[in-house]
This record gives sequence, C-alpha cells and structure tokens, in this order.
Amino acid sequence: MDSIDLQGIVAFVHAVEAGSFTGAGERLHVTKSAIGKSVAQLEQRLGVRLLNRTTRSLSPTSEGTSYYEACVRALAEIEAGQALLASRRQIPSGRLRVDVPLAFGRRCVAPCCSASPAGSRKWRSRFPSTTGAST
Repeated sequence: MDSIDLQGIVAFVHAVEAGSFTGAGERLHVTKSAIGKSVAQLEQRLGVRLLNRTTRSLSPTSEGTSYYEACVRALAEIEAGQALLASRRQIPSGRLRVDVPLAFGRRCVAPCCSASPAGSRKWRSRFPSTTGAST
C-alpha cells in the first residue's frame, strides 16, 4: 500500500462543517490561520481546489463536496476501528497466573478466583475471556 498522507483532512472536514476557518479552528482548538494553511496544503497536494473562499464564508467546490463525503466516511471507519480496539482493552482476556505462598493462596486468592467452585463462577461471570492457574 502506498503511504497515505492524512495531514489536513480533519481540518478540511471541520472547515466544511463549520462553514468557516474560524469555526473549524474553534472546534479543533487551533487558529484559523492554521486551518487555512492545512487546507491550502491539502489542496496543493491533491492538485485541486476544494473550497470556494470569500471574506465572509467558504463553501466546497463540486470536487470538494465529493472529497468531503469520502473523508467523512473514512474518518468514521477510523473512529469505529479505534472504538473496537478501545473496547477490547477494557475487557481482560488471556491467562492469569498467580504465584503465592500456599496458605495465602488458599485463604485469600482461591475464594475470589477460579481455584474454588464459588470463586470460579464469580470470576467467569466478570471475566469470561480469561483462564487461570495457580501454583
């Protein structure tokens, strides 16, 4: 896959949605000048004018509208991928191995994990994607 330069795409999308570089800058917590430069660099890199600019507003060109729609879809896919990974990080999975002295293990660890039948049910209900071993 060729390298893809995502620089300026978020600024462009926010500029279209806000209808101005000022509004996009406020949304992204950067200056309107930074938004304008990002969009100008994006236009130069793509070799096409994406926005019609006036002193009071901006609007997408026909190419800009098509590109905006594609960018919104692509950014939604990226967000969905990040959300998927974030949800997987929040659910423990894998093998848990606990090495503790025998008396401590029987008294403190076994009652709350898979070493005892009651602990096993409680553990499995909270962390179904884990396995356990104790030594």
